[in-house]
Amino acid sequence: GDSGGPLMVKHEGRWIQIGIDSFGPIRESPYMPCVYTRVTEYMDWIQENIQE
Repeated sequence: GDSGGPLMVKHEGRWIQIGIDSFGPIRESPYMPCVYTRVTEYMDWIQENIQE
């Protein structure tokens, strides 16, 4: 599946990740949304836990 995959947008010519695929429908369906976790809500935790 796509769980853990990025949700990317192009902003001012650069690709940035704004979300992480949390879960979605078992089968692809135009009526069933995928659910993403907003990366900005976890930036402090990400910064504290990445290797420098």
